[in-house]
Amino acid sequence: MQRRTFLRLTAATAIVPWVPLSGCDSDAITYGPFEAEVRARAEGLVLFDGSGRSYTIDLEASEILSNDAQGRSLGRIAENAALNAPTSVCATRDGTRFVLDRGTGSVLRLDENGRVDRLIGGAGDAPVTFAMPSDLDAGPDGLVYVADTLNHRIQVLDVEGRPVRSLGAPGVGPDELNAPRGVACARERVYVANSGNSRVDILSLDGAHLGSFEDVGQRFNPTGVATRGSGEVLVISTNECALYVFDGDGALVERRALQDADGRSAHPISISVDPQSGAVVIGALPGRAA
Repeated sequence: MQRRTFLRLTAATAIVPWVPLSGCDSDAITYGPFEAEVRARAEGLVLFDGSGRSYTIDLEASEILSNDAQGRSLGRIAENAALNAPTSVCATRDGTRFVLDRGTGSVLRLDENGRVDRLIGGAGDAPVTFAMPSDLDAGPDGLVYVADTLNHRIQVLDVEGRPVRSLGAPGVGPDELNAPRGVACARERVYVANSGNSRVDILSLDGAHLGSFEDVGQRFNPTGVATRGSGEVLVISTNECALYVFDGDGALVERRALQDADGRSAHPISISVDPQSGAVVIGALPGRAA
């Protein structure tokens, strides 16, 4: 993979508040319009951990490069662990960082130098084990929410990796999960890309079902979710090559077709939002020419 410095991108008309690293609370921020940057998977998936740092994941090398809030390189993280398909990074409110490694079914806690100091879980279906987990996010309660995809649940862990609770139960009912592939926390809510059930569910922090996003068509295939400021929930739909923008209560605001730099339809596989600028970065697989 060719390495390149990631620059934060925003629309020229956007209102871009610069938020200090400490105490950043994206729930209280309203951003202006945005243009999503679509990056090919081969260029690396760009993620933001919620505290101002960004990361580029080289999926082929299973390597994660980090940058500070100004885009300066901080080198590799988790280099003392044998990674196998890392897919997500988050930071809790106290600054503790976690990496989700899908291939090993593990959550890795990092120390302040970016080295793994705790390996959490592994493959399985018991508490604090995972079956092909896809995503994780830090909640406003200081806990970590993990989309445990093939166990059809959201596992909630404390910063020591201990189980706190499990959200959802397997099934297709209105309050059940089927292969959840994305999770995002904002405004005391948990947004779940309930992929197997073709919907996004809104849960309370303790797992109560608060509602689902409105029906947007039979092809809707939510595979990732992210929040942007105080009023937007962004959802990627892989099969449709589309990005959906909803308000926080699930009402559809707009749908955008996604294309790569060569004008081909792009199948999105990751989405992340910079909490400082509101920039949106989508990792994608190329499709047929549009």
